[in-house]
Amino acid sequence: KSREEKSVVKYFICDLNDTYRSIAYKYFRGITVVADSFHVIKHLNKAMDDVRKRIMKRYDLITPEGTRDLLFADCLARRAVERKLEKLFLGFGYSEVVTPGIEFYDLFSGSSRNFQQESLYKLVDSKGRLITLRPDSTIPIARLVATRLPEARLPLRLYYNQSIFENNALLKGRSDEIVQAGIELIGGENSKRADYEAMCTAVEAMASFDKDNFRLEIGHIGF
Repeated sequence: KSREEKSVVKYFICDLNDTYRSIAYKYFRGITVVADSFHVIKHLNKAMDDVRKRIMKRYDLITPEGTRDLLFADCLARRAVERKLEKLFLGFGYSEVVTPGIEFYDLFSGSSRNFQQESLYKLVDSKGRLITLRPDSTIPIARLVATRLPEARLPLRLYYNQSIFENNALLKGRSDEIVQAGIELIGGENSKRADYEAMCTAVEAMASFDKDNFRLEIGHIGF
């Protein structure tokens, strides 16, 4: 380009490479070199990622608060408990179901049970939707029944054995990941009989481990 044409150029937009800036200053006198926003954001993201990696390196050999590893004897004990409960539940006519470890946040935010937002582990999926690690098994099983088993014959007897996750405050001494095993008796005309069956199953489950030393607490989710 001619000198007159070059003199019209006031701004030169490029990335942060020194070569481009040197060329700009060499061929265009008195211009202002501007770094384009894409590359500014790219470099900022890289800088933050580097900081994140340096910080996370402090935690690469430990587990998050409220979680722990299980070794040998603990694993054997856990499997023994699970097998005993499985045999008991099957004997009472219950069938096992497993729900996803992650669910949409709306499933719990609109439920009758009050889940504190601060206690949920929340994530964002690739489509920008808010999801959460499962904090409870009853509500996902209710969703499963409503969507997958709408024509099933009632009452439905289902049992589960899976982890739930709760983001507890520090120094509470509570686990953030808990393995829950339980039953769900859904539908049927005689609600009192269903309550008695659930309580009898709970008593049998506890007595199968220590028949002389357990306590059964009866409550209601609404209280």
